[in-house]
Amino acid sequence: MDNQQPIKNHQNEFRTFPVQFALAEIKENISISTETSPKHSKEQLLNLGLKFHKLGNILEAKKYYKYFINEGFLDSRVFSNYAIILNELGKSKEAENYILKAIEINPNSAIAYSNRGNILSDLGNLNEAELSIRKAIEIKPNFAQAHSNLSRILIELGRSKEAELSIRKAIEIKPDLSEAHSNLGIILKDLGNLKEAELSIRKSIELNPSVANAHLNLGAILIELGKLKEAEFATRLAIKQSPNSADAYLNLGEILSSQYSNTKDLSKLKEAEIMTKKAINLEPSLTKAYINLGEISYALGKPEEASIHEWNAIRFDPSFTTLKIYRENAKVINKTSFFIFSYTIFNHYRPIIEINSDSFEILVPDNFDKEMILKIKNDLANKNVRIRSCKELIKNNLFYKRLISNHAYHKIKIKDIHNQETYITVPIVKLLGKENIRLMYAAGKMKWNLSYWNKYYDGILCYGPYHENKFKIRHRIHTAQMGYPRFDKYFKPGFKKNSLLKKFNCDPKKKTIVWLTTWKKLSSVGNYYKAISALRSDHNIVVRPHPSMKKDDPENYKKLYSTDFNYVDDNSDDNVQLFALSDLMVFDYGGSMFGALYLNKNFLFLDMNLESKNNRYLGDLSSEDYLKSFFPDRIATPENLKSICNYCLNNPPHDSIVKGLREEFFNTNYQGTSANRAYELLTSSQWLK
Repeated sequence: MDNQQPIKNHQNEFRTFPVQFALAEIKENISISTETSPKHSKEQLLNLGLKFHKLGNILEAKKYYKYFINEGFLDSRVFSNYAIILNELGKSKEAENYILKAIEINPNSAIAYSNRGNILSDLGNLNEAELSIRKAIEIKPNFAQAHSNLSRILIELGRSKEAELSIRKAIEIKPDLSEAHSNLGIILKDLGNLKEAELSIRKSIELNPSVANAHLNLGAILIELGKLKEAEFATRLAIKQSPNSADAYLNLGEILSSQYSNTKDLSKLKEAEIMTKKAINLEPSLTKAYINLGEISYALGKPEEASIHEWNAIRFDPSFTTLKIYRENAKVINKTSFFIFSYTIFNHYRPIIEINSDSFEILVPDNFDKEMILKIKNDLANKNVRIRSCKELIKNNLFYKRLISNHAYHKIKIKDIHNQETYITVPIVKLLGKENIRLMYAAGKMKWNLSYWNKYYDGILCYGPYHENKFKIRHRIHTAQMGYPRFDKYFKPGFKKNSLLKKFNCDPKKKTIVWLTTWKKLSSVGNYYKAISALRSDHNIVVRPHPSMKKDDPENYKKLYSTDFNYVDDNSDDNVQLFALSDLMVFDYGGSMFGALYLNKNFLFLDMNLESKNNRYLGDLSSEDYLKSFFPDRIATPENLKSICNYCLNNPPHDSIVKGLREEFFNTNYQGTSANRAYELLTSSQWLK
């Protein structure tokens, strides 16, 4: 039997944890000596190293492996396992040398190729990592661990469906492999298949009830399913089995916070605070715990404490020192640049850029589609606007004088300052902008919109008083109101409705209903596509799915093409024309409903109350629910959608209510000239003082 130890699966960003695969069985029945002398035979050194590794005594295993190598002995298993240990110690580049030696000694070692794949993954070389693990599978097609490792690499490459196939293959090969069932549950969770994810984790627990991480994974899935009591039970069981698990206390804190949101039982929130602090005591660098504690403190009426915790989330982030050193040594590009990661975001910034494109550059992610870059250049009147990639800036140790972005969530891997052999994930905006300005994109999903990462910014341009007040209270950041630049074209030059009716295949004799959906759990497509398509006999129906839906929710995306709509507008062009086309606009969640408010359009809302409970983007009272609260007679269910549509078409929302809300959410002084207002602010620093 090949007594090498496959590398454990890595944790993922959702605080759910793949379970370690057990060590390969060691059949030799040897006694363990604590003697430190290296004077042992080749077989003794080999067996001692393997035995200590089996028992989890990594330091002793490392010592005997090193003795073995220093004596000039050759055995692929030793070089492979020694590489594993070096990789665990953060010496991934050195580990790669040893794993290559293992492969040189035994070119047919499937485990060595599999482990090399994991080492390459840690070095940030995912494509080579995939090839190495596929080589392991080629050598040993029934190697369950290799299929499992491949699934992890595929997830990191953004190929979740392929990852699912790989982990299912591991289960097919070894149906009683509890860890594989647990890992399948994690993949299914990431794919949004929560019910099957729950079944997979429960199968893992059935096979091996004593693994704390499986219970922890189950709790994380149950949270998303809204089964908070069951989630609490599973997570407390994980704590019982692993009382020093910071992640278990962190998850328990999140569950208790969600229970508070549902019940307003203050004791739940206070216990959540205790559990989250316990997580920090166990793991002081646990960034997510500080983020959660900031939200809990704010809910408890302690804004100063909340701010301290959120700053700690930034300071304790592993990237903090690397960011600081890069910024201290970077050379400044004396330009303002827009970080553009999609054509949708380009449309958001375009009216501002075109006022004076010589003032700006554009920064794009390294994997940005080349055809999209050409499309952006062709769309701009000035074809000479410089477009740079993140890679170009990092390679030349540059950053912009001022970087404009819509959020700080985008990250990139760069070499760790402390260990040049490994890569660390850092926020792009803080890495590549000396000064950072946030230009709001969406007015909804307030928990996300007010998140801790706003502290990366020096200033925020927002739509109006509602958001300005919230940013000032929560983050004490310089803010300014700009109106809504993207909608300037609605007022001037405007749109010809007859041309739009023709473009979107609509009958000019019928009223036109435009349905703008959000994505993931809050998307109304799965619940409402049949009911809305049934309106087609009396109305034109045009649907605009969320730009991410095709990739992130393909099953529901396909449903839009299984029914009868006039037009499914699934491209990335600006959707302002759809506001001009509509007689009635239909919304679930997200920022589009505020566009309708800004433009004084007729609207109705789809009831998504069940899906919105404990949603991580919304918080206790999202801006969407606040807006909906003024129009209870304009909220439809699948059963009454037709009658509510007819009511709304015949009874536009009350002018005085709409006017008050529009002035609360938007600075209407800049309607039609918002891009000019934003340009003035972006080319000035007065408002930042």
